[in-house]
Amino acid sequence: LIKSWLVLEKQLCFPESKKTHRPDCIDYWQKRKKNYFAVPPFVLASLTRQWIKWWVSLQPEWRRGDSLPLSREMRDGEQWVETRKGGGNGIFLVVLSLSWWASALVDGSNREFDLALDDVCWV
Repeated sequence: LIKSWLVLEKQLCFPESKKTHRPDCIDYWQKRKKNYFAVPPFVLASLTRQWIKWWVSLQPEWRRGDSLPLSREMRDGEQWVETRKGGGNGIFLVVLSLSWWASALVDGSNREFDLALDDVCWV
């Protein structure tokens, strides 16, 4: 996942992206000087719900649904406009917030997290 993210950032020349419907903990973290070593406070159930809603909102129309897993039936000419964003407000926040989510899992895994991680890797 990390290698794929770095390749994307390089292809996009490390741009800045605009803010979208992100989980509350991302806004909290961004307003507090973006300490990369500090996980912001969150309630796992809320992060899970907000993260999935945010991720779905970043997908092309043909992939959108109410829950994971999302469709993987590719459409010709798809540009991945919302997910193909680099910089500090782009796919980096998806990867970073997944790490926060993972850190809150007691046994290191749960169904929603596994589906989310798998989908991000697929995209």
